[in-house]
Amino acid sequence: GKFWQFHDKVFQNQSALERPALEGYAKDIGLDVAKFKKALDDKTFAAAVDADMKLGEEVAVDGTPTMFLNGARVPNPTDFDAISKQIDAALAGS
Repeated sequence: GKFWQFHDKVFQNQSALERPALEGYAKDIGLDVAKFKKALDDKTFAAAVDADMKLGEEVAVDGTPTMFLNGARVPNPTDFDAISKQIDAALAGS
């Protein structure tokens, strides 16, 4: 139940993602650190992460954010006007 808190903490600290830092973030947000460490040690979620990485590679995702609209890659997913134009074009074509 702490996914988004952990997400936000990691996102704010993108230059410090080594294991001790991750364990510190887990503690900071109130996760069960022993359970967190066990999940890392046991690679509990490795298969799910690997599958997501594979899918990203298959559709040429090379960074975040990446956005697709009707199967077409949005060239600049942080540009509201560009996204708006693609949405308008998609709606006009339907």
